[in-house]
Amino acid sequence: MDPGNTENFGPEVQKQEKDDKAKAISEFGVYVWNSRQSVIDFLPLSTLIGGSTSKNSPVITDDEFTEAARIQEQEDLNDFLLSSNDDVSGEDGHLDSFPVLLNDEEFQSHENDVLDLNPFDGLPYSTNYYQLLKERKTLPVWQAKDDFVIAVEESSVVLVTGKAGSGKSTQIPQWCTQLAKETDFSFGTVVCTQPVTTAAMSLAVQVAQEMDFTSVGTEVGYKVHQQDCASEDTVLKFTTDEILLREMSDDPLLQKYSFVIIDEIQERSVSTDILLALLKIILNLREDLKVILVSLIQEMPTLEEFFEGVPIVDLHFLDEGAASDEDKAPEKSEEDENQISERERSRREVAEKKRTDQIEVVHLPLQGQTLIEEITSLVLNLHSDQDVDGDILVFLPTAADVEETCDRIAREIAMKTLRGDAGEAAVIRLHRCLAYGAQQAVYDKKANFGDGELINRRIVVCDDIAESCFSMENITVVIDTGVKYEKVFNTRFRTYSNIKQYISQSSASLRMDRCQAGGKLYKLYDHVHFEETAPEQSIPEIKRFELTTEVLLMKRLLQRLNVSLTQCQLLEAPDPEAYMLALEELDYHGALDENGNLSDLGMVMSEMPLSLAEAKVVIASCGEGCTQEIVTIIAMQKCSELFVVPPGLESKAAVCRRSMTHKAGDHFTFLNIFYRFARHKRSESWCNANYVSYDALKMADKKRSEILEVMEILELPVSEPVIEPQLMETSVKKALLAGYFMQIARDTDGCGNYHIIRDKHISRLHPDCGLVNSRPEWVIYNKFELTENSYLSTVSPVDPEWIAEIVPHSYLTNLPTNEAKDTLLHLAERYRGNAGSIEDEEQNNFKPNEIRKSINKQDSKKAKHKQQVQSSSALKTGLEINRAHVDSNDVGSERVDDALSDDTDVLTQAVRDVTYVYNQASTYVRTSEYASEGSQCNVQ
Repeated sequence: MDPGNTENFGPEVQKQEKDDKAKAISEFGVYVWNSRQSVIDFLPLSTLIGGSTSKNSPVITDDEFTEAARIQEQEDLNDFLLSSNDDVSGEDGHLDSFPVLLNDEEFQSHENDVLDLNPFDGLPYSTNYYQLLKERKTLPVWQAKDDFVIAVEESSVVLVTGKAGSGKSTQIPQWCTQLAKETDFSFGTVVCTQPVTTAAMSLAVQVAQEMDFTSVGTEVGYKVHQQDCASEDTVLKFTTDEILLREMSDDPLLQKYSFVIIDEIQERSVSTDILLALLKIILNLREDLKVILVSLIQEMPTLEEFFEGVPIVDLHFLDEGAASDEDKAPEKSEEDENQISERERSRREVAEKKRTDQIEVVHLPLQGQTLIEEITSLVLNLHSDQDVDGDILVFLPTAADVEETCDRIAREIAMKTLRGDAGEAAVIRLHRCLAYGAQQAVYDKKANFGDGELINRRIVVCDDIAESCFSMENITVVIDTGVKYEKVFNTRFRTYSNIKQYISQSSASLRMDRCQAGGKLYKLYDHVHFEETAPEQSIPEIKRFELTTEVLLMKRLLQRLNVSLTQCQLLEAPDPEAYMLALEELDYHGALDENGNLSDLGMVMSEMPLSLAEAKVVIASCGEGCTQEIVTIIAMQKCSELFVVPPGLESKAAVCRRSMTHKAGDHFTFLNIFYRFARHKRSESWCNANYVSYDALKMADKKRSEILEVMEILELPVSEPVIEPQLMETSVKKALLAGYFMQIARDTDGCGNYHIIRDKHISRLHPDCGLVNSRPEWVIYNKFELTENSYLSTVSPVDPEWIAEIVPHSYLTNLPTNEAKDTLLHLAERYRGNAGSIEDEEQNNFKPNEIRKSINKQDSKKAKHKQQVQSSSALKTGLEINRAHVDSNDVGSERVDDALSDDTDVLTQAVRDVTYVYNQASTYVRTSEYASEGSQCNVQ
């Protein structure tokens, strides 16, 4: 019987019910549906019956109260209350007529569930938010929240250090966003950088969930290569260090950000080091900017020295209680800071040793098997062992090893499961080349595979990305191969080598930290030899990478900040030889002027998210009239593993590959594949049938769109596709030669032994090259692989006369002495002689009226340049407009006014570097000054 329906009772019962209700007025409250605001209000019953207790509280009459008591007929409120309080429903599942009566204590326990609103979107927090909040408060970093907030208020730079998995990467960006919200983002929003694209995307998804947002791209977003998942409403953005550097081209002082968080500094990428140097300069120009630097402990001494006198928030051992407050107080009063620091360091070493002693280390050097076979066998044995609990983490050298190992382990576990020898397990792959979204499997909770008797676990197979990125719980077994392939730039041959070597001792320590106390660490290497030969720290990228593109970008940004290169202090000095080679290459490509600053052409190239040579090729294509073809080729070159070769189908894949090979060169093979892909409406089934990677072609399509978008922003002319095949091949090869003129080789003996004219190295064409049988005499190549069998990849033949016409004379004269150099110089002299005779003939026939018309024409061009009027028919106007576009917002913009007031046309200065690109000029004449200066060119 419904107790709220009082007409079913006699007068005495009705009186008792009325007295009970009056007694409840002073002790309870009720949730009431507010139809005007579409929300649920909690009101004390004294307010409902006796009148309002405040100005904002409504006065509820008896009739309204009776209506509120029968609120169960409103389904929305019924569903809400059923989910909030399981005790308010009757036997039939509906609400009783007196729906919810809560005392003060009960109301406080439900207050957050009902009344707390997300300050960023104004919506009530979901149940999932409170569940995640409870988990977040258990992270070690949460204990240092107050210390972090105080440090941010006191200093512009804050250093944060802690172990992997302590919650630094997810919680600190949220705290900074809350601090920026307090000022209503009046000083800007928050940006957090990661060295790896995969980590930036994964963190954006994780943080969006913790901040109770239903999707990524609104309040929380990310921006990586080829993916911009952010909007104007984004207040917290995750990105990579390189992308943030690119953003500084338009916003050199980072005015739209109030907090800049640089995470995972211990990775020490080139972009990270340059970004830290620029931030140190910006901090002197912006007092409202806050910079948070997050790193593991090994980089803290370097950062402390680089940013002097800044606070450090140390998260180490917060969850272990290594030292009590009582012990710390007398130490501070008796000893100075240096002594305290030494004692703290000793304490950490003792605590760390105590923790690592709880991990059992097992040494298992390889016993004749291959690395992948050994890993697979060990993982299967551990998975089948009933005494082994928890998840397994495996470190491998390369992404290819990760993929192959995961496939083998998954097949073997599936067979064991069918036989009943082991339980099911989730095999998760994690590496730097992983596609978007795949890395989220690391955060998935353990699935229920078995029926209770089978073992349920995750087996995570990864490369070195998991040393510090991606928090993983319940790891009880870590398998460390102890080796890696490090990418090192060879300054002699100007190419990269993948050197197999031991990981550093700090990396080995990080991998051990992934294992929980009481777990096992398997080391598949000779630990004695490792300790004798392994370096203590990994070598920063700035000491082992090619720096041309980075130096170009850094010069551009310093010019925007009106700061000289000598005033820019890097965290660690780059390799001197690599730095000098970078400046030399910038000079050959015409990116530097006579004073060593960026030329007009250099400014344009610095705006493109491409390498120096690729940017030069794209600009050259504007003059050659083959922009669409060149952009497609450049985008296809960015693809890794374009061709797919399934096991057992090698012969069919080879037939399909030969059918798409173009006789004009590998660059045209790329063009051929993309055109077929587009012709078949970008079908995945066509890719599978032709053994081509669908993901690679999708990536190329996005990259192509990105380059065209940048060209539109820079107002560079984009030509229509070339219809005539022979003209298209000539135009494309000339444009490619403009950027890759430092990558020319000649077949010296007609047997395929190619002599790289730049450094006298002998190499051969890669077996997959389409020209391996034809063996043309002169070729340009994209990649030189310095291995036991040195190969040239992505090769196309060129005419030596084009080389003499296009390649800067200063580059030819500085080549090592050889037969190829003599041949090219002879062709260049003959070309210059023919061009000189044409110049003399035109000058003899040049009349005063024509001179006057030429001067008027140049004045007209200057006026158009100042008005930034776009011309799509010639590269000339495009470069002029671009010159004004990229410099209009410079901090040191005085150079722009000086350049515009100069009598020399901007085009003339640009054409000195790229003489062949202007398709309206009939003849290029290299004067005698060009031979000595290497940069002068007259346009007739």
